[in-house]
Amino acid sequence: MPTAYDQARSRDGHPASTARQTSLRLLITARFIAFFLTLATVIAPRFAPVILLGALFAVLLLRTAFELWKGRLFSHLRTLWPAPPLALPVALFTGLALLGCGWSADPLGGFSKVALLLVLVVVVASISDAVAKADPELVRAAAEGFVAGMLVGAAYIVFESVTRRSLSQWLFTHFPSLQSGYEKHLRLSRRGVLHVSDANINRSTAALGLMFWPAVLAALATLSGRLRTIALSGFAITLVILLFYSRHQSTQLGLALSAAVLALASFSVPATRRLLAGGWIGALVLVVPLSLLTYRYELHLSPALFNTAKARIIIWNFTSERVLESPLLGVGTNATRELDKLRKGLKEKPEGYTSALETRAHPHNAYLHVWYELGAIGAALFGWLGLAVLAAVTRWPDATQRFALAQFTATSAVILSSYGLWQTWFQDTIAFSALALAAWAGLARRTLEKSGNTAG
Repeated sequence: MPTAYDQARSRDGHPASTARQTSLRLLITARFIAFFLTLATVIAPRFAPVILLGALFAVLLLRTAFELWKGRLFSHLRTLWPAPPLALPVALFTGLALLGCGWSADPLGGFSKVALLLVLVVVVASISDAVAKADPELVRAAAEGFVAGMLVGAAYIVFESVTRRSLSQWLFTHFPSLQSGYEKHLRLSRRGVLHVSDANINRSTAALGLMFWPAVLAALATLSGRLRTIALSGFAITLVILLFYSRHQSTQLGLALSAAVLALASFSVPATRRLLAGGWIGALVLVVPLSLLTYRYELHLSPALFNTAKARIIIWNFTSERVLESPLLGVGTNATRELDKLRKGLKEKPEGYTSALETRAHPHNAYLHVWYELGAIGAALFGWLGLAVLAAVTRWPDATQRFALAQFTATSAVILSSYGLWQTWFQDTIAFSALALAAWAGLARRTLEKSGNTAG
């Protein structure tokens, strides 16, 4: 007489508990996809946007097709835009950016940048909604893959930072085809690659720093026992090493400040949130006058500062002077690079300066970048958007809200002195970190609710 196990065999003779096999496959797939996307974002952030956006967009299309088949398309389409209080500031800021293409020196480039940003916002908003309604075990599996990807990525960055890019040097030497597109970052000899610049490892470090606190939250929400201890120890070691050995000072600043904010939030979440709101407003209000003052007092000539800091002061001053020429609406969306090219023959580098008097392709400061391209109106809307993000997380339990405040701090610090406002890989990494934080926070919140402790 056949057993229940035998009766569960499929027609082709394979044994199956169909639901269980499907569940296991889904969990394994979720872990692998999360691991791959996370590791790719950390190790190759310039190429990760193609992988990340492709994967998220595929999920969005599949989900939309499913809702259409179920006859629920209209209600589904309403979830493709971020819920209040983010909807209005997002719409107004991107709307101004679209209008800014009209007076930009690069209107088509500006339009493409804003269009990509809107796609990213819609995709991430939709995926966030889907994750919130997904099977918790599936989300847990993805969180575990995310943690694993971050740990492997952290090991790569720590090794490259401590050994001065020895792995990259070996790879570029023994696989010359990898050098394509990286020529300006390499110093070559007959024996191979002698030196690899900091550019690539700095991007990877920035990506890791932006996703650091979501990874810690994921480890706390999903792991237990020895695995949790190993993961948290790995992140703690990574934090210490990067603070002392990394050459990407923006990430060092972001990690140091966000760690302090996480500690401060353990005493008072509301006070910490108010402090961050004040800091966010202060950064936008003071960025132009402070940039002008630091240059006027010749901090760009101070021997106490490292060269990249001196260069930033020169670039920020020159950009701030251009802000004063178009203070209300700026020079237009994505115009910085094109205007910088037009000044190429007019640039001068005074004796003793570490940089020419220039804006460069971007001013290495997102707050100043907004002022320069979109003026005071753009800065006001960007400020509102940041405050709306802080307001949105007030509904979270304190235990997860602390990590949201730490993440906000890390992101605010990294955009202060590093990459351009419209760099796609940078936007994607920030969006990916926000999506991960929301997903793992939701998972942690369910755990807290089950334990009857929603206050944290």
